[in-house]
Amino acid sequence: MTIDVKGIKCLPEGRKGIWLVDKDSLKTWISARDWGEDRKIHCFRGFIGADWDVEEVLANCEKATIIVIRIPAFINHHLKMRVDGDWYSYNIGKITETDIQEQTCRKGEQWQHYLKLRN
Repeated sequence: MTIDVKGIKCLPEGRKGIWLVDKDSLKTWISARDWGEDRKIHCFRGFIGADWDVEEVLANCEKATIIVIRIPAFINHHLKMRVDGDWYSYNIGKITETDIQEQTCRKGEQWQHYLKLRN
C-alpha cells in the first residue's frame, strides 16, 4: 500500500516506523518546497550537523541506494539516505505516527467504500 507522507510517496518497509521513499516523488517534493531565502536543508551525518544546499540534497537523492522516512527521529530529521556507505539524516519537518495512521485509516476506508460500490 503506497501512502503519501507530506506529499512524498512511501511504502511500509516492514519494521514499525520505517517507510521506503519513492525517489522521484521525493525529488519533486524537495524541488517544490519553500526552503527559505538561502534554500538550505539541515543534515546530520554521524554527529556532525550542517546546512546543505537543496541541489546537494537532490544530488545525494540521485546517488542514494536507500531512502527512508523514519518515525520517530532526532529533531525532525526524518529523511534518511544511504549514500556511498554513509547515512545522511535531513530535517524535513515534523512527521508523527498519527500522520501516517490517519492516512492509512483513510485509505482503508476508501478501499472498504470501493468494495461496497462493487458489490
